[in-house]
Parts: sequence; C-alpha cells; structure tokens
Amino acid sequence: MKYLLLLPFLLGCAHQDEWTSQDTKFQIAVTIAMAADGYTTSKILETPGVYEKGVIAKQFLGPQPSTSDVWMYMGTLMISSYFISRALPSEWRPYLQVTQTAAHGITAINNCQLDLGC
Repeated sequence: MKYLLLLPFLLGCAHQDEWTSQDTKFQIAVTIAMAADGYTTSKILETPGVYEKGVIAKQFLGPQPSTSDVWMYMGTLMISSYFISRALPSEWRPYLQVTQTAAHGITAINNCQLDLGC
C-alpha cells in the first residue's frame, strides 16, 4: 500500500529537460565505474583480512559482503542513479554523473590496490 501512495509522487518527478547524447555517455561512464566497484567489492569475501570500509555500503552490506549482496546493491545503485539523473534538470546532471563516476572509479582503483580481483 505504501508503494501505491508513493506512485503519484514518483510519476511527477521526471524533469522535462531533454536527455542528450552527452547525458547518455556520462551515464554509461557511471555504470561502468559502478560495475568495476561492484566487481572488486565482490572479491572482499574471498580475501582474508579485508573488510568493507565504505560508510554507506558497510551499513547495507556488512563488513564482508557476499557476492550476491554486492550485485543486488550495485544493481540498485545503477538503476536509481539513472532515474535520479533523468529527474534532474539538464544543467545539474553532469555534476551528479561525474561525481558518481569519480567516487566509484576511485573505489575500484583502491580495491585493486588491495588485490581484489585485478
């Protein structure tokens, strides 16, 4: 029932600015960075002595997340990132997309330095 109550609000959230090819390219970069982060994070369970340190991810995944939990989390992030980007005004989209790409890309690089799947 609570989801039905949210439906009218969610339907009204889509911004009317046109989605451009630049928006698509940025969103692809976000998705690739999130996938790299997800792949390396999924290797934590197989690596003794390594624990999830991300403040938000640790709350959802725990200190040593399972592979399925990581991919459910990352899949949710990818989908929600797309919908949030679509809802933003066109001049705000690049800021969110570049920030997300940088954050997840840096995390994937840090995970590689811990020898997590690279």
